[in-house]
Amino acid sequence: LSDYWQPEDLNTFVYYEHTDRRDKIELTKTRVGDSSSMELPVYDASTWKTNSLELGSQWKSGDESIQRFGFFLGMNNETDARRVNIKAHRCFPASLCLGEQLGNDPPVTNKWSDADVWGGTKPAEGEIATVRYNWRMELDEDTPMLDVLFVDGLLWIDPTATRTIKARHIYVRHGTLQIGNRTDGVRFSGKATIELHGVTASTTTTKDQAIEAGDRTIVNTGTLDFFGESVATSMTRLLAPVDPSGDGNTDTVTLTAAHISDWSVGDRIAFAPTSFNRLEGEDALITAINTETGVVTLDKNLTNYHYGDASDDTVAGVDMRCEVVHLTRNIVIKPVDDTWGSTVRTGDLVISGESIYRYGTAYIDGVEFAEGGQKDTQRAALRFIEASGSIAGSYVKNSAFHNGGAAAIWI
Repeated sequence: LSDYWQPEDLNTFVYYEHTDRRDKIELTKTRVGDSSSMELPVYDASTWKTNSLELGSQWKSGDESIQRFGFFLGMNNETDARRVNIKAHRCFPASLCLGEQLGNDPPVTNKWSDADVWGGTKPAEGEIATVRYNWRMELDEDTPMLDVLFVDGLLWIDPTATRTIKARHIYVRHGTLQIGNRTDGVRFSGKATIELHGVTASTTTTKDQAIEAGDRTIVNTGTLDFFGESVATSMTRLLAPVDPSGDGNTDTVTLTAAHISDWSVGDRIAFAPTSFNRLEGEDALITAINTETGVVTLDKNLTNYHYGDASDDTVAGVDMRCEVVHLTRNIVIKPVDDTWGSTVRTGDLVISGESIYRYGTAYIDGVEFAEGGQKDTQRAALRFIEASGSIAGSYVKNSAFHNGGAAAIWI
């Protein structure tokens, strides 16, 4: 406690409100310089408890209810300085929060749509769904909007299917979420969308004992195996300038025809800035495309000047023409709106005292991260955090990041 606290001062009630979920909070007080401790009673807005305050399920997110606790501070009955210690348990006991451990049950091949797999009733909106460690489950239909999707086994999508996974949080604990078959060299040719739900206020949700993550999150301590399609040429250059100061019709651009042979109507393309202002980059959707002439029509007029020229002459060895980048992929990870971005976190989980060792690996190939990253945080669209045990095997290629609120990749 502060040196400014005087013995005659009245007690002060300290009251906390928080949305960062904890299963248990313990409070003790110790003498400064002394390791011995005494329990400190705590109040949870209904009644006085012992120093161990049970807060309930960690999976109930903060935007649904605000958690509260409080305690009195005072030195009028103390003869020397004290320190208050607050210990907040993410999971208590830790063994209850680590999910289903690997067992000896034989592998079971099943489908999401089979109600019998789920005990007679399939997961409904707002519920928690767990793909068990020995399941080899095909996602043969769209999911409802789940609170949490745990993947302890294998959850995979047929390479030609169109599927949507909707959840507030996805946690690949020691299983695999597979879209496309990297091992067999079969790229995913369908359309897979992972929609992450939630609100800005729920900025922190805890996964397991040592995994901190934001809302609208995929947390991976297992394997993400995404093997989608990508275009032959993902970047070309403008063959003529885009100049909004002219007649105002800047919704048609000319590109190298050979570079856009597999670009399609509905694809999103981005135009890099060619001035000194880095904010003059912009993107648009293709509404018409002529693969013989290279003329592309956009869904809107571009608002900034972008330099282009038919000649590929360079200045000091640098091609100064505007870069035009193809952004669309057939595996998409996105939030449900642009008010708060989504984030994917791959890392390790090591709890040596309980012999828990999980090493997250992410194979990201042909994925579009739309509106990823959470503004004013370090939560990038794709993060590798505490991934020393497995990051060497992970990779990101043939992928696109756009319209994000934070960094694209954080390592």
